[in-house]
Amino acid sequence: MRQFLAQITKEAGDAALKKFKMAGLKYGTKRNSADIVTEADELANEMLLARIHAKFPRHGIISEETGEYESGREYVWIIDPLDGTRNFLTHTPLWGTMVALSRKGRVITAAIYDPCHHELVLAEKGKGAYRDGAKIRCSSTDDLAYSYGAISAMIKKERLAFTIGLMRHTGGEEVWISGFGSIAVSASSVAAGRRDWFVSSGAYVWDYAAPALILSEAGCKVTNTKGRTWQMNDRALIAANPLLHRKLIRLMK
Repeated sequence: MRQFLAQITKEAGDAALKKFKMAGLKYGTKRNSADIVTEADELANEMLLARIHAKFPRHGIISEETGEYESGREYVWIIDPLDGTRNFLTHTPLWGTMVALSRKGRVITAAIYDPCHHELVLAEKGKGAYRDGAKIRCSSTDDLAYSYGAISAMIKKERLAFTIGLMRHTGGEEVWISGFGSIAVSASSVAAGRRDWFVSSGAYVWDYAAPALILSEAGCKVTNTKGRTWQMNDRALIAANPLLHRKLIRLMK
């Protein structure tokens, strides 16, 4: 299963990469004008669907681009073929392909692939997280004042309130936060210890399923904003090492 997951995630990401920076790339909108989809999203999605249906015809699928197919089945694949579409469209090399497999509502294996930097992160429940075959761990930073966090690039009211709270906690001085514009890139960075924490809200199961398992297997505590273990119906996710996570949760109250 792990080999199949790695293979299809890389294939889809590499197919999208061939259209990166392509002149005349076709794109449109979905739910609103800020929700962009390109022909690269659709191509990667079609490839993933075809490979999964051919290999596991009895499995369900939840995809950002095509919705749900038999999502009540025991095994369900959760895919975001191109996370960070706005970055992709603006020729910014911060985007990725995310695929997860759940069993009875719990994610059991996951992959995040960064095609621009050829990095593949894999995790399996209870077996750790790996980047290109090498085991990765989250950072051990325990002081928010010296931490380097990651959020989505989009600023919402709750995220602004969180940032203000963080600045107050650190004495009103500067705080270091990366707005990558891609949950795939943010989660991989925290899992590998490049960033210390990740806070996100308002996204969907295809945005969080793969990151939640990978971050957890890398040693992070992964919860919703109330501090409860992240579940597939949660619309927010907070991840950090346990010491830092405790402090982040306090800022949410």
